[in-house]
Amino acid sequence: MQPATQTYTRLHFDDYLTGGAHKLAYLDWGLLRGDLAPLIAHHYNKPKALKPKRQLTKPYHDPQLLQSYNTLCQQLINKSVIALEFPGGFYRSTLRLLLDDGNSVIATRRLDASRSRYEALVLQRLARHSAPIPQLYAYNGVVMLQEDLVGQRLSDVLFNASEAEYLQWIDAALNALNQVHLYADYEQLHASTPIIGCEHEWLISLIDRTAVLGHYFNLPCPTVPVQALYHQLQLLHPRFVKWDARPGNAILHNGQVSWFDWEHCGARMPCDDMVWLLCDETVPDYPEAENCLIDTWLDNFAGNVPNQIAYEYLRAFGVHHSCVRLTRILDDKGGQSWAEYEERLGLKQGRLARMAKRLCVRAARWAEQNPLTKPLQSWLLELADLVDK
Repeated sequence: MQPATQTYTRLHFDDYLTGGAHKLAYLDWGLLRGDLAPLIAHHYNKPKALKPKRQLTKPYHDPQLLQSYNTLCQQLINKSVIALEFPGGFYRSTLRLLLDDGNSVIATRRLDASRSRYEALVLQRLARHSAPIPQLYAYNGVVMLQEDLVGQRLSDVLFNASEAEYLQWIDAALNALNQVHLYADYEQLHASTPIIGCEHEWLISLIDRTAVLGHYFNLPCPTVPVQALYHQLQLLHPRFVKWDARPGNAILHNGQVSWFDWEHCGARMPCDDMVWLLCDETVPDYPEAENCLIDTWLDNFAGNVPNQIAYEYLRAFGVHHSCVRLTRILDDKGGQSWAEYEERLGLKQGRLARMAKRLCVRAARWAEQNPLTKPLQSWLLELADLVDK
C-alpha cells in the first residue's frame, strides 16, 4: 500500500514537545527563585512566538555575530571569542564559542527570552547538588553561557551499539536521570514548574496518532478502548521530569552520562523520561536487555504509584510516543523518497528508514504488554512492513 500523503498536511502535532504548554513561556519564571509555585492557570491567552522569516545562511563568516558574542563573553566571563561553531545546525538556538584560552563554552539563546530564563533557573537549582548537567557559567537575561560537555552524544554511540554496550550506556543514562529526579524532589521543583501533558486536547491528540498513521498508510488502526486508555495516560502524580530525554540530549564521557537542553522540563510522570529514552528512534532494539533495564529502574521512575500501574502506563505511553516519533519523521520527509530525504540531511542511505521501521517493531512489542494497547500489536507490525517502502 502507498501512503496517502494528501490526507494530512501535518502528521505531527506541534504541541507534543512542549506538553501542550507552549504559552507558559510567557510567565514570570522569576518565581522559581523562591519557594512559591507560579500561578499558571490563567496564562493561556497569549499567542505563540513566531519564528523570524529571515534567517542567516552562513553565520560562520558573519563578523557582526562573532563580535556580538565576543563582547558578551568579555562582559560575562572575561574571555574573548575567536570563532563560532554550530553543532546543531545554523538555525538552532545553541552554538559553541571557541575562546582565546583554548577552551570553549556553549551559548544558548532561546526564541523567547523567558524560556532561557526558566532554563537557567532550573539549572541553578539542580547545580546545588552537582547534578549530571552542564555547569551554568553566566546568564544575562537573554543568553546563557554553559559548560561545553566533552564526549559523544549518546544517540551517536547507541545507533550501532552491541547489546552489552546498549545495556551499559542506557543504564548510565537512566542512573543520571534518576539522580536529577532525586535532586529535583529535594528542591521541590515539581511545585514550581508547569505540569505538562495534562490538557484534554493534548491527550486526545496523543491517542489520535495511531488513527493519523492509519489514514496516512491506508491501513486503519484497530479499535481500542479509548476512554480507558485516556484515563490511563492521564495518570498524573506530577514530579519533575526532563521530558525531552532523548539520547541526542545526552553526552557520554568515561562511562558517565550528562544531560543538557532543559528548556522543556516540567512536572509529569517520571516514567515519561524512561519512555523518551528507551523509545527513541536512534536506540537499537534489544528486547531482553530492555526488559532488564525496565525491571531494574521502574521502581525509581514509578512516581509513588504501584509498580503494576506504572508498568502499564509506561507501555501505553511508549506505544503512543513511538507513533509521535514516527509521524515526526514522516512529516519532515514529506513527499520525498527515503533516499532523497537522507541525502537532504546528509545521512547514510538507509538509516532513517531503518529508524522508522524500528519504531514500529518496538511499539508492537510494547503494545503487547498492556491489555489496552494489545489490539495494536499486529497493526504496528503491518505498519513496519509499509513504512520503509
